[in-house]
Amino acid sequence: MSNVPDGILRKLQALERMANAEGGATENEIEQALAHIRRIRDEYDISEAEAFRTPETVSIIEEESREWNRLIPWMEMLAWVPAELCDCRWFIRNKFKGYTARGRPKYYKAIIFVGTPRDAATASGLYQFLYSTVRIMGTMRFGGGNWNVSHTSYAEGIISTLRERVRFLRQNADNVTPGIGAIVLVKDRAVDDYMCGLGLKRGKALKRRSFDHSANAAGRVDGKKVDLNRSDRVVKGSRQRTLPGA
Repeated sequence: MSNVPDGILRKLQALERMANAEGGATENEIEQALAHIRRIRDEYDISEAEAFRTPETVSIIEEESREWNRLIPWMEMLAWVPAELCDCRWFIRNKFKGYTARGRPKYYKAIIFVGTPRDAATASGLYQFLYSTVRIMGTMRFGGGNWNVSHTSYAEGIISTLRERVRFLRQNADNVTPGIGAIVLVKDRAVDDYMCGLGLKRGKALKRRSFDHSANAAGRVDGKKVDLNRSDRVVKGSRQRTLPGA
């Protein structure tokens, strides 16, 4: 038997609890849970002893995606997409980079993803890919050079559609695995504990100076064309997750 990701084992254990009628599951839910257990065990060739072993201790890390002199709203909006897909959290860190010629401190802003080593690295890589994709699409539609209000409104439209696609995916995943959304997994608790330990403060919301409604509408349409299934695959556990419209 090959190594089985802890995420798959935790899913099996949650389904087993449902199959044993814990939490007041209905007869139909129990039957669905048993059928799903059989499918997972057959697919991964998991023995009964392996299926219900205790998951290993979860390791949580920070993974930096990239850094800027300044952030604009759509760059922050975009971070939600890979974080949600990869079960990570994210925050913005001000990084000291030395002093200017006049002796003033100089800072950069970096987007940081927090999660298991695999999840955080995947989220960081996906953010880089999506950021480049949105930049290319905006430049192709409205021209190069410095971005103006049409570029940024278009980018926000793309990201709005991406967020809707991700929400649909997560909802669909919960429907495929009944009850799993109510299970608090070890990994999620570890990530939340790590984030609490950082002592983060809520930053000021970035303000949009102006808005191009037609460009935003075009971005919402074009957001359906963005491929979220990259060659290195966006996965949860060890299963490829395909978004509708991708």
